[in-house]
Amino acid sequence: MGRARGPKRRKSNHTDVVLVAHGKGPVKRTQLNPYDIAGSPDIEYEVREIKAHRKCYGVDQYLVGWEGWEAQHDTWEPTEHLPGSEDDIQEFLKTQSQKAEEAEARDSASKRKRCTNSSSTSAEEGDENDGRLEDAKDGKTKRRALVWDFYWVVKDGKRVVETVCKLCGPNSTPIPYCGNTSNLRSHISHVHQDAYCRMCIAEKKVDSVNNVENNTSTAEQGSQSAPGTIEAILPQVSTEKRDVLHKKFALWIVRRRRSLSICETDSELRDIFQYIFQGSYTPPTYKLVVQKVLELSGEARVRTRDALVALLAEGILPSIAGDIWSEGGVCIFGILAYWLDLEFERHEKLLAAIPFSDVRHTGPEILAATKKACAETGAGTFTDLEDTVTDCIHCTASDSASNIVSGWEKFDGHECNCHILALCVLEYLKTFGVKEVFRKLRGMTAHFSHSIIGVKLLQSCQEKHDLPRTKPPKDNDTRTGWSGAYKQSSWYRDHQEAIRMYDIDHPRKAANAAANPDGSVYKDYKMEDVEWDVVSESLDKDTPVKYEKSIQSVNNESVKKARENLHKAVCRRYFQDLMECKLEDFCVASFLDPRYKNFDFKCVEKWNMGTLTVEKAQGWARSAWQANWRPTDQDPSHTQAVGSSARCTAPTAKKSTKTTVASFLDSDSDEECEPAASVPQAKNKDDEFEKYLAMVPAHKSTDPSQWWKSVGKKEFPFMFRMARQFLAAPASTAGVERAFSACGQMHSDLRKSLKEGTIEHSLMAAMN
Repeated sequence: MGRARGPKRRKSNHTDVVLVAHGKGPVKRTQLNPYDIAGSPDIEYEVREIKAHRKCYGVDQYLVGWEGWEAQHDTWEPTEHLPGSEDDIQEFLKTQSQKAEEAEARDSASKRKRCTNSSSTSAEEGDENDGRLEDAKDGKTKRRALVWDFYWVVKDGKRVVETVCKLCGPNSTPIPYCGNTSNLRSHISHVHQDAYCRMCIAEKKVDSVNNVENNTSTAEQGSQSAPGTIEAILPQVSTEKRDVLHKKFALWIVRRRRSLSICETDSELRDIFQYIFQGSYTPPTYKLVVQKVLELSGEARVRTRDALVALLAEGILPSIAGDIWSEGGVCIFGILAYWLDLEFERHEKLLAAIPFSDVRHTGPEILAATKKACAETGAGTFTDLEDTVTDCIHCTASDSASNIVSGWEKFDGHECNCHILALCVLEYLKTFGVKEVFRKLRGMTAHFSHSIIGVKLLQSCQEKHDLPRTKPPKDNDTRTGWSGAYKQSSWYRDHQEAIRMYDIDHPRKAANAAANPDGSVYKDYKMEDVEWDVVSESLDKDTPVKYEKSIQSVNNESVKKARENLHKAVCRRYFQDLMECKLEDFCVASFLDPRYKNFDFKCVEKWNMGTLTVEKAQGWARSAWQANWRPTDQDPSHTQAVGSSARCTAPTAKKSTKTTVASFLDSDSDEECEPAASVPQAKNKDDEFEKYLAMVPAHKSTDPSQWWKSVGKKEFPFMFRMARQFLAAPASTAGVERAFSACGQMHSDLRKSLKEGTIEHSLMAAMN
């Protein structure tokens, strides 16, 4: 047998022979066994068929079956070894292409048939169904779990082989059915969190959880326990108890703003649980924590909805406050609801924390989101045909932003008192002579914040004057906010002697200290004696809104002018620029405060803020009483429903109920308010309003909430209901800001990947 001809190949024990392909010419064949062929190299082999095709190192090769030889002698031959067989190769490739097209067509047809929408939801999804998909709850099966409402089933005979999510659409990827609903619930809880929350709400007992899923997760955690942990020597806790523990642990996580995956990332925490429970309980994984948070959120929504429905059934309307928070690409629109219960206890519940990053922050969008959130919690109806939300809300409170003010203009509401006072204080801080002083105070604060030497020298001066060793408060909001400017000026007023000693004893060291971030040095902020007088008389320690005596007691002209500007700003924003309908609402709330029901409002005319008399204020209160709150025919067993005209703005109850119009204008006297001479006496002794009007006002030290709880509830049961609505209105958006502080802690630098939906449900579970 001769040596192999043709291109050089790697060494092998194979031998090349000359073949003839169908008599069309010589063909080179790689002999599998040198003992198979003997004799002359002119032996001819005929190609019977080409069976397969492949690529080897980029070279096309074909599996050739030889005539007269069995399949075990088939060989892979390159194209150059098959001269004269081009037609056979082309015919083979054509046949393979046709088979591939037919297989692809069969797969496509099968997929379309499997994923076509069912007739029961064709109107919702907009697709036609050829009958392949069946509704999971068709009335013929025993499937009662609510999770089946979100799925179609695909059957092989009578057996369910896979499911298709209705929320994802009929063309979505099928989900295999493994005999239980654990993977179906998992898909809904991770992909459609709102739907999972609604499912939990719809369940009569939200704590009925899939036991198989919990057992599987517990087994997985147990198999991954760290070496050295205590073995399970106690019996496993029951399914019900384990579910309760999972929920309590999830609630602890969201209320303490911890990571939802803390059980998986903190090995020490797992060891603590293992040591305490000795293997009888394993903390939940991230997956289970998310599900428990969703369930807690659903329970909170149910409780809030039930409370609001019961409140509206009594004829009492809740009040709301809202604001928008954004940070790090996450935006939340928060809405809180306020009301007073039968014990006159104030409730503040998170109504909604709406993801708002994909929505334009315009008035119409804010109004639509507000109405939708209120309708979902039972406060009215919001559809294309009916809109009753505005009739079910007493009043609103928001900041001074134009978008939310314009969006909520259909509600009877007011701006946050904290924002209004901040704008008024800004007029104080902008006054000539005061503005320069507060600029220097901020500069000195920056000096002591960045200079270690300066702080040590200041503390030595404080010790000599028996002052506490503290630094001046640093507040980023000192330019516009009342709190920062007031705290800072109060500190410098109390530590004035220590600062003066620091300037005299250590001028050189202060000059050599580190410069402030803006490049300024301490000597640029040295205070003169006149400027220290401004600090001493800048603001009262008690309150910034008692004007008459505070202005008369000031000697420094700059401070006097600044206080006058503050006084004018408050009068303008609370009276002169206030619409009469909102002023009417404030006066009704003041009348329901037993301390100020006979307030004469003489200071309004005295300070040129308009004309307001006690008769006018009490007339507004009487109109609201007669229109909406007085029982029909004086029958105590019958009450009239509250109408839209009763939706008035009032400050909040408890401590905030003291923030009424009368309390703003009140003098410093501690004497009781006597009834005004022009106040009419009670004409109808059976009318609660007239009896309340003729009553001697309560002392100023009286807590109005305690008075209504102990006295008003018994003596004036119908006026008590009126007070529950008017005195529950929030005076500020402080509750919303507290919710946003929790948002900031949840969406910290270490948890920036947290989604808006997760923040929404975490807040709902934590705050309600």
